[in-house]
Amino acid sequence: MPSNSLSVSASAHSPPRIQPVNYLIEIHFAGELLAATTRALQVSHEDQAPVFYLPPADIRDHFLELARDRSYCEFKGVARYFNLVVGHQSAACAAWSYPAPKIGYEALRNHVAFYADRVDAAFVDGVRAQTDQSSYGGWLLSPKANENRHV
Repeated sequence: MPSNSLSVSASAHSPPRIQPVNYLIEIHFAGELLAATTRALQVSHEDQAPVFYLPPADIRDHFLELARDRSYCEFKGVARYFNLVVGHQSAACAAWSYPAPKIGYEALRNHVAFYADRVDAAFVDGVRAQTDQSSYGGWLLSPKANENRHV
């Protein structure tokens, strides 16, 4: 979890893989559709649920407020966090991105990932996602949905 200081995530795992996916990814919060895309990047760590990074053009970014929090990934670099603010509703550090990712992860530049449990709903092709509490914000889908998507 991010904090006001720079938190570091260390890993003995192999580097995560990035692949483009054409699933319909939707993010809902406070009665608004914050993002919808079929151009997400799926980042997969060895034994963890995948994280979906959405392109900035497909996000209603006026609902994102830059937070002071930062974290560091040995593979991807420094992440910045965003609070979601819609009217009087907010969610602290509900999303993150890598403005200057490390070599090999440049495709993630300014794409935004969301914690599924900090928004009202996150969907992959109509299947509701939950945050995998044992990972770095990965999304869990039903076993059947995961099987069909090879996630």
